Amino acid sequence: MRKIQRQDKTTMLAGAIVVAFVGLAPSKAMAQNGTIGACSPTSTKFATSNPVNNLAESATFTALSRTTLSFRQGGTSASCVIVQFSTQMELAFQRDLAIRALLDGTTAALPAELLLTKVGHVSEGPRTVIFVFPSVAPGTHSLRMEYRMPGGTGIKLGPYNTVVQFAP
Repeated sequence: MRKIQRQDKTTMLAGAIVVAFVGLAPSKAMAQNGTIGACSPTSTKFATSNPVNNLAESATFTALSRTTLSFRQGGTSASCVIVQFSTQMELAFQRDLAIRALLDGTTAALPAELLLTKVGHVSEGPRTVIFVFPSVAPGTHSLRMEYRMPGGTGIKLGPYNTVVQFAP
């Protein structure tokens, strides 16, 4: 890997993804002050959805249609998987929409969930969230995006893209 000095005087590594989560609520998968790691996932799979979905109220996490992807994590030892979810969102009311990435129906990524919310007076527009599974064993896996929206309706979501980067 080689270091690249950016104009803003920060340094990044070329050919690697460096991940840091700091200031998040601790979970079983994270150390008290976050998780820091480096990996080089070079294979990519994606799913897209063109229709706009009117999301129903859901106090528990519910699968988001057309976001399930199967992939084969390569290598001989566990490595990271990076998930990016991008969507166009329209909020009719002040609502929060929690999004999470779930691996094999049981394992939530880091962070465990992220909120897509109205920002000031901006009620619609693109939103992108990135999730990390720091240690995924080699083999076949299934990823899906889920949402939770307690306390109401009024959110339109879509079109959206789900992108998974994994070890070849």
